[in-house]
Amino acid sequence: MGNSEIIGKSAPIRDAVLKVTGEMKYVGDMKMPGMLVAKVLFSPYAHARIKSIDIEEAQKLPGVHAVVCCKNTPTLKYNSALRFFEHKIPETEQVFPDVMRYVGDRVAAVAAEDEKTAEAALKLIKVEYEELPAVFDVEKALEEGAPAIHEGGNKVGEIFSEAGNVDEAWAQCDRVFEDRYSMPPIHHLAIETHTAIADYDSRGKLTVWTPCQNTFNHRVLLSRIFKFPMTCVRVIRPAIGGAFGGKNEMTIEPVAAVLAIMAKRPVKLVLNRKETMIATRTRHAAVAYIKTGVKNDGTVLAQEFRM
Repeated sequence: MGNSEIIGKSAPIRDAVLKVTGEMKYVGDMKMPGMLVAKVLFSPYAHARIKSIDIEEAQKLPGVHAVVCCKNTPTLKYNSALRFFEHKIPETEQVFPDVMRYVGDRVAAVAAEDEKTAEAALKLIKVEYEELPAVFDVEKALEEGAPAIHEGGNKVGEIFSEAGNVDEAWAQCDRVFEDRYSMPPIHHLAIETHTAIADYDSRGKLTVWTPCQNTFNHRVLLSRIFKFPMTCVRVIRPAIGGAFGGKNEMTIEPVAAVLAIMAKRPVKLVLNRKETMIATRTRHAAVAYIKTGVKNDGTVLAQEFRM
């Protein structure tokens, strides 16, 4: 071990020089010939159904090349947390759903020559919503009669695990403590906001540049959503400007992709800080009930968790 070239010695971070000199290229730095700018219209409601949506005026605005919504995009349901082909998880998401399930859900998007034109086009989109009962508390969501956010109710399933005989252990405990703990949602707040560039070429090949944490699941999902063979979908991960788990799941990539397919030009979508916080991912909130049995000397004999 004494002759090791690595262990016990300091080593430079592989891309440190590129970062401190500003040479590192992030997706937000990238430019392509003919690239359009995308902007997204987000839901102002926690739970609402789109009764009608009119994108005609936005499409007519000079400089606008594509306007997309639930009327003209793939309706396939998927789960952005998919990790591999055989992964069996509930599929409730759509690129553009017709029912909004949180403030920040995607209503529509545009691709235009510049950001100013894209923002102006968003204001021309007319949406009529039917506001639906919402639920904001996980325990109230499980109560009988609670508003169902998804078909089949709010309870997706249960996971149960045990080791040993907990019921017998309680009788041997000198003290038993029971507490309820609540943890708020936490945003990962990476310095780099969520960003994606998509290009769809004349050969029918879709390429997406994204600072994601899993190029493989993004490729599988994009292939399924657009019904492209895997050989026609490429996902490239340049440098990541921070993620911490917040860029594991696919979020805005299919929006950039569908705009690029429709406009037949490269499309770049960069969320600002507010958009990233309301429309991508947080570490979810949780409520935990913990019961702990101990001996007087501090030895833990039993614990029961309900999350």
